[in-house]
Amino acid sequence: MRSDVANALFSFKRGRRCGLAMNITSDVIQNSYFKSLLQLAEENIKKGEPISSVFVHHDDLYPAFVGEMMSIGERQGNLGEMLSNVATFMKMK
Repeated sequence: MRSDVANALFSFKRGRRCGLAMNITSDVIQNSYFKSLLQLAEENIKKGEPISSVFVHHDDLYPAFVGEMMSIGERQGNLGEMLSNVATFMKMK
């Protein structure tokens, strides 16, 4: 499960647009809960909502710090770098 999360986060760092990264990742993830969450995030992105909003409200699926770090990354304009750091941390645990 942690590897699914980390891989999803790394896909953003590789330069994919957020909506596209959500779509690609939700297609390959096997966990139905994560798949639904990523699909919801893709819908919210299309509406112009911050990507972090979905993850902040679903800390039952992701560690709480993931949504918080995403929010910080969005505000600072370095979401990709922040997600890469979070993914690296999660892979080390």
